Amino acid sequence: MGERPVGSSRGRSYHGEGYGLDASSAMIASGMVSGVVLGESANAVYARREDVLLRAVAGEHLLVPVRRDVADMQAIFGLNRIGAYIWELLDGQRTLASVLAAVLDRFDVGAEEAAADLGSFVEQLNGAGIVERRR
Repeated sequence: MGERPVGSSRGRSYHGEGYGLDASSAMIASGMVSGVVLGESANAVYARREDVLLRAVAGEHLLVPVRRDVADMQAIFGLNRIGAYIWELLDGQRTLASVLAAVLDRFDVGAEEAAADLGSFVEQLNGAGIVERRR
């Protein structure tokens, strides 16, 4: 069973329920899932903000925004292992469709639900100013 890659601010982390479906990278490669679920955002490219650090603390993954060299403790996001993996993939080069394909190759998750969770997760990060859309 997989986890949803969601995070939350203010130090809380959410670990999602299992997906219960098999991954299908072939569907992603053909665009069948990414185009339908991710829609126009399938070709979107996001980059991690340079002033946000990923830290592993006691088995947890934390995104810590650093502003003027002082951590903003109210904006810390807790991530599960899928969220941390996605964070590393948001390099300003990969499209969301390619990030989704990488997640499906690495984790036992269903394509449609993974795509929906990825879109929601990236929207959360973008809304919090933790990532920036490059295209």
